[in-house]
Amino acid sequence: MFDRISREDVRWTVTLRTAQVRALWGTFSEVVTLPPKKREWFLTELGRVVDDQFGGKVEIPMLTPLYTARRV
Repeated sequence: MFDRISREDVRWTVTLRTAQVRALWGTFSEVVTLPPKKREWFLTELGRVVDDQFGGKVEIPMLTPLYTARRV
């Protein structure tokens, strides 16, 4: 049993530059399993979008819920 249960939301932002966006997306299974030429095309186009439409960086809002409680 627990008491003094509380929840707090911590909001923060991750800022990724073009190379970091490409590196992150390059780890997603949908991208990793593409044939090499198609994978490179996709990552290049993704980088182009980040550069052209977002000025070379994207900001991703994050939310981390924190739960704390005291064991009785």
